[in-house]
Parts: sequence; structure tokens; C-alpha cells
Amino acid sequence: MSAHLERFPEVTPSWAARCCVCNRETGAPVPVGYIPSASGSGYTRYACPEHATDAGPHPDDIIRNR
Repeated sequence: MSAHLERFPEVTPSWAARCCVCNRETGAPVPVGYIPSASGSGYTRYACPEHATDAGPHPDDIIRNR
């Protein structure tokens, strides 16, 4: 084993989510929306960094006015 691999081992992401646009799993998910559920906790929509600006609001998202 080389010294480089010993000092810098490969690290897998501790948490991943599926992109709502391309449906690929990403290790750097960006929350892009929230869909409430009447029967329990809601659902957070995530996108990969490449599609974070393309995801846009979903019709079921809560729109929060500031």
C-alpha cells in the first residue's frame, strides 16, 4: 500500500439523498422544498448541486413569506 493511501483513506459520505430532478444519489444534497403530510411528518425534497437551481418549487411545497 502506498503512503498516499495510508494518509488519505477513501471516505464514503455519511449521508446521501436522491435528487428529485435526475433521480441519482448524491452525497451533497441541497434541500429545495418541503411537502407536508396529513398523516405525519412532511417530506423534504433534495436535489444534487448540479440541479439545485433547476428543481424549483413543487405545487405541494409550502411557500413561506418573509
